[in-house]
Amino acid sequence: MQNSIYFKPESAELSYTLKLKKDFAKVRRTTVEINPEWTLAAGAGLSCTRPDGGISSVKIPAIPAASSKYEMLLSGPVASARLVGIKDLAGAEIAISGPFEANFEQNGDRLRWHAGIINNPAKDLKAGETMIIKMALAFTPGTAVTLNVLKTDITVDAGKPLCHISPYVFGVQMGAIGFGSRTKTMRHPYQNNFKFDSEARQYAIDGGVSFFRAYLHTLYDVLGGSGSSTQQDPICPADGAPCNYDKADSFVEGLRDAGIELVPCVALYCPPWLSTRRPSEKYTGLWMIQRAPPKDNAKWAAIIAGLVSHWNIEKKWDIKLWMLGNEPDDHVRYWVGGTLPEFIEYFKTAAKAMKAVDPSIRITAPDLANLYAKAWPDNKLLWKDEFVKACKNELDSFAFNCYSTDDFTGQVKDARATLAANGAAGKSIFLGEYNITPGNYDNPGVFNFTGAAFLARSMKSIIENGLDRASFYSWDQPELGLLECGSDGKLVPRPTYYAFKMHAALGNLKNGTVLGNACGSDKLAVLSTRHDDGRGYTVVITSDNQIIDKVQAELKFKTAPGEFTVKQYQLIPDAKISELPAKSVQSLETPMQLELPPRSVTLMVFRAK
Repeated sequence: MQNSIYFKPESAELSYTLKLKKDFAKVRRTTVEINPEWTLAAGAGLSCTRPDGGISSVKIPAIPAASSKYEMLLSGPVASARLVGIKDLAGAEIAISGPFEANFEQNGDRLRWHAGIINNPAKDLKAGETMIIKMALAFTPGTAVTLNVLKTDITVDAGKPLCHISPYVFGVQMGAIGFGSRTKTMRHPYQNNFKFDSEARQYAIDGGVSFFRAYLHTLYDVLGGSGSSTQQDPICPADGAPCNYDKADSFVEGLRDAGIELVPCVALYCPPWLSTRRPSEKYTGLWMIQRAPPKDNAKWAAIIAGLVSHWNIEKKWDIKLWMLGNEPDDHVRYWVGGTLPEFIEYFKTAAKAMKAVDPSIRITAPDLANLYAKAWPDNKLLWKDEFVKACKNELDSFAFNCYSTDDFTGQVKDARATLAANGAAGKSIFLGEYNITPGNYDNPGVFNFTGAAFLARSMKSIIENGLDRASFYSWDQPELGLLECGSDGKLVPRPTYYAFKMHAALGNLKNGTVLGNACGSDKLAVLSTRHDDGRGYTVVITSDNQIIDKVQAELKFKTAPGEFTVKQYQLIPDAKISELPAKSVQSLETPMQLELPPRSVTLMVFRAK
């Protein structure tokens, strides 16, 4: 790998965190992935937070030698680990050494180091024991690259409204909920139960979350919070037994006190006694039993209709939107062994039973994993078309999931075309899940600024395409969450949380109007809106460029007379949101000169005087 290391005249801090996920009784292979994330600069530092809280670090000289070697000692329990946060090492010659066999490979911009059999002939390494890994990185600098200034102009047309901004595009998928008993994966016995978990509750309020999407098995702790294999169902333990819907009431009460709504996803649940127990091609256990289709749709529908009655009729909580589906096009994991015709009958039976209890509720489905999935097992019919055609009378909102892209324009266009072609034109669209990746630990952008920029661009696409609802996946799931748990047990916001908060809580976007804008550079993502009271505007500028020094932009408005004050908020790598000094602007129609960091999300809120 002989490319170039980029240099800047000033020093910069380079950092990453080593996260050890679990111990192994015997270790024969472990993988460390280094995903490029930072510009390697002369004078930069490289540091690692160890499991014991200590810091190991090295310093790159201001003028590196032609061949320089920097070493760092990492120690901790034997584990699978990911190293996150080294950018543009393509240009360095990298050598990693240690007391084990190893090989090194590059796949695109991802660097992966595989440790083979550990050289420890005396004994096997047991779970929880410590081993020392000596990690040496040798950098061979290439030719210095001059980082240019990106100059561009941005014009916002205040007289060109495009679409309304729904307050429900600021939703999040809820993770595990605690009901008094702690498991290994939980911070405390009442994790995310907002009636008791004041820390999570405050983050949700401050972040501007408008609703949480939550699975029924999560709300009622069907698997004991830790995937236990108990056969005792907490809602309906046996055929004909009375249903008990009380367990999650405190959670809903806490949400209501926080002013946050709930969208219950009821489809990932079937009592073991009611399940067809169809085998999955890849998975086993109670989890799959509860995802298989029910033996009797009417009995299953009665259980769910009973929940509608409990919450909306008895409690008068007015849970407005209910999700009847979760990736049923995946017959291996989420509609185990089930076919499209079976799901259609399942949906129609449940929807009719639920609306018979409360005709005011709205039902969204099927929440496809792949908008373009074909029906199993014949692979001829498209799920989306056949489902809408058959269920348009019971369906109020069409839902699908989408990962690994931050532009949903094509999917939304095709979803609307499907609705129109099958007699359901004008029905709303719900983006049930989105994130930079659908998998576990397979994209370090979840943890760093790359994920924040992805979320900002996703919000732009969601808002500009006029979606009615969207929920980010997820709240505090370790692999994909907006928040993570620190070593002290406290929640730690990830950069994605701050990007979410900028849009949902700081930007005056809810119920606003999207405006047209033009930007002279495709390296910037610009979102422009008018506030719902007509007395202000918000502009969000996202830049995620590795090889520019700074952005100089000229911002001006069309047809926006009057004087304004502007509040500015900015997010950069390794930082919380910073509030820049407020300014007074005599006229938005006079060009404003902006200077922005090359990697930043900048939010400007203009309010008329």
